[in-house]
Amino acid sequence: MKGVVSVIVPVYNAERFLDECIGGILGQTYSNFELILVNDGGRDTSLEICRRYEACDGRVRVIDKPNGGVSSARNAGLDAARGQWIVFCDADDYYLPDGLQVLTQLMEQYPEADFGAASCLKLMGGKLSNLCTFTDGYFATPIVHHRDYALWANIFRRDIIERLKLRFAEGISYSEDRLFMLEYLQACRAMASSSVPVYAYRIHPDSACRTHDVVKMGEQQFMAAARILELEQRTGDAEARAVMHGASISIVRMAVEHAALKRFNIKDLSELKRVLEDTRSLTLPSRLPYWLFCLVSRARGMRRSLVRLFRADAKGKF
Repeated sequence: MKGVVSVIVPVYNAERFLDECIGGILGQTYSNFELILVNDGGRDTSLEICRRYEACDGRVRVIDKPNGGVSSARNAGLDAARGQWIVFCDADDYYLPDGLQVLTQLMEQYPEADFGAASCLKLMGGKLSNLCTFTDGYFATPIVHHRDYALWANIFRRDIIERLKLRFAEGISYSEDRLFMLEYLQACRAMASSSVPVYAYRIHPDSACRTHDVVKMGEQQFMAAARILELEQRTGDAEARAVMHGASISIVRMAVEHAALKRFNIKDLSELKRVLEDTRSLTLPSRLPYWLFCLVSRARGMRRSLVRLFRADAKGKF
């Protein structure tokens, strides 16, 4: 459907923030959209909240499915989407009032672009601040120019997604967005970007990225990194290959650093080391031995935390 934006929201035990998320989308200044809410088998009142909005607004469609993870939920949304454009939103975040307007105008202004990206904000402790800032412009080779791999605050062409038969890797819930983005971007002619913030990303203790199960998180990130290396091997463009290789290295480093900082547990770190060694084609991107890398990562992380603490204290906020 020309001009229609399909907004896909995976929902899992999201009752705390869901009204704000859905309300933000339904209150957009751009009204030519369908909102696909995918309830992924949660145990709270999220489904009832979704059904309430579906009953009041014909643009809302609810899919209720057994729990399969965020990739499975987004895939169900993609299967149901009918719009010309695809936009993603997490159920604990929200779009700013002109968000869809900014993104669609971007694509109208640059009809040769296959992908659009805009700036976004971070919401933490009730305060908004800049998280990701783009410049206004049009760029060839989008895979080289776009380095923020979160799904939100971006707009995709559905015909490209369908032509590539592109879906999220089910069973992977961490770095699955990076894998999807790299597959999509390497097929794009060009991208357009806007400096205007369109999205608020909420950081809170229950966020998926703040999980304490560092072994599960690391295992899934290693799976994503291995898939990206496979994609790299199938790609002929040298610049794209370099970006993909760098992305896979970054994922591995990030997984081990996160585990060392959040859960400095010998058993967990030993298991994570085993998983890394068992994952085909992956190695720790460091000259340091694994355990020394963990110690250094933890020391650096704790130092950053102390610096933030003292800065807040100096400003009278502690």
